[in-house]
Amino acid sequence: MSQEFILFEGVARPNTLLMIHDGSIKSPEDIAVLERYFIDIQNLFFKRLSGFSSDGESSSVGEDATRLRALLDEIIKVKNLIQSAEVRGAVANTK
Repeated sequence: MSQEFILFEGVARPNTLLMIHDGSIKSPEDIAVLERYFIDIQNLFFKRLSGFSSDGESSSVGEDATRLRALLDEIIKVKNLIQSAEVRGAVANTK
């Protein structure tokens, strides 16, 4: 998945996401932005999952499954970024 997209499945990707990929988190507000994005992506995932599981006659099962995997990958990636940013912040606060 390319980091160049501003929107991911209709949800705006925050600029903070790109900054953290560069290793430059600047404040607790950056983590808060990522947490809101995480919640948005998680809600979208659950919405799509419920549609996927209830729509038994869909001809696009393969496409839907691919989208669900992409959303799950994004959830995992953002969660890892949040955790690593929190760890770096905790380490910086002890110095």
